[in-house]
Amino acid sequence: MEHNSNTFNNAKHLNFMIYPDQGRGISFRLSRIIVYTLALVLGILVAIFFVFVTYLGEISYKAYLSESLIQENQKLREYNARVTQLEKELNEYRKLTFRIAQLAGIDSSSFSFSTSKTGGAVLFGDSLVQAGKAETAIIADTQSWANDDVPYGLPLDGWISKGFIDDPKSLSGAHPGIDIAAPEGKEVKATAKGMVKFSGWDDHYGNLIIIDHENGYETYYGHNSKLSVSKEQMIRRGQVIALSGNTGRSSAPHLHYEIKKGGVSVNPENYIGQKDEKR
Repeated sequence: MEHNSNTFNNAKHLNFMIYPDQGRGISFRLSRIIVYTLALVLGILVAIFFVFVTYLGEISYKAYLSESLIQENQKLREYNARVTQLEKELNEYRKLTFRIAQLAGIDSSSFSFSTSKTGGAVLFGDSLVQAGKAETAIIADTQSWANDDVPYGLPLDGWISKGFIDDPKSLSGAHPGIDIAAPEGKEVKATAKGMVKFSGWDDHYGNLIIIDHENGYETYYGHNSKLSVSKEQMIRRGQVIALSGNTGRSSAPHLHYEIKKGGVSVNPENYIGQKDEKR
């Protein structure tokens, strides 16, 4: 056995023979160096193959993780936007609750609302009362704007309980005007001169008045308890046209006030203060 081993180690060539099931066999002779070289090359190729497969698998996994992170990031952005909207609307409901309590004569000192993380103003105790007085002063002023046929101010002493919402994806849906909370029977005044286009019952807005200001503007006054003007009647700014109420689809006494410009609803809060570029 030792002799055979030495003979193999000292051999300069190796003979290879291939015998098929049928026919003559094939034999060939290769030098020892060539055989070792081929074995080395084959080993290197196998190693490269395994490295390539491992690297390809790692790249595929990272690509999968990247796509998952992109989708997760998008979901987080959508969630954050939804939370922000929820917080904003919650603040509006808090202020509405406080104001309704004031209208009902409930002691406001028992309420304590904090400031929103998103920066939405939530007022405290007496500061809300003062804000209400300031709003009332603005609302009562329908005479300061020079152009009598352009809506100015707000038609009712009260508090804005729901603002203008132009986004139909909002949790509460689009809101084409503003709601002004006030007890029933408060005077509702026209915010500009014009002609009464409609005065009567609407299934949604209850007792409704629409005034055409004959310059592209129209104003809507809904949920009234009593209407004081009739269709095609000419109205001056500041004239009492109705009494506030809780008619139609309404959960509490308030006035729905809406402004349309060229047939499109616009934010009435842009028509409250002094002359500005928002009109």
